[in-house]
Amino acid sequence: MEIPQNDALVERGLTPCSTRFRPFSRKTHIRSKFLKFEENRTKKLALQPTTTNWRREARRLLQVELARKDIGYKELSRALESVGVDETAKALSNKINRGTFSFSFFLQCMAALKVDSISFRD
Repeated sequence: MEIPQNDALVERGLTPCSTRFRPFSRKTHIRSKFLKFEENRTKKLALQPTTTNWRREARRLLQVELARKDIGYKELSRALESVGVDETAKALSNKINRGTFSFSFFLQCMAALKVDSISFRD
């Protein structure tokens, strides 16, 4: 005897089992979660080279402004204190050279350096 398919129930993830409908197995559910995780991870990995280029560009912009003002990391550290940021010169050096800083940190640095505008292309 063949069990009739009810499309509305199948769309909700229910499958026929003998005479009643029951949800997909836990194994199927875990597998679908894993596949979604892998898909998201792959997308993030595909974006990494682009992210690295943006980090390099952010680092370059900040270093160019430091060079224009002829300011080192010690002076930047002191200037940032006036904006309310407490960072040592060594921490600033590491953060800027890695390019791992937020846009808000970048804006704080520009405010501390009294920079009104920046040029993205020279």
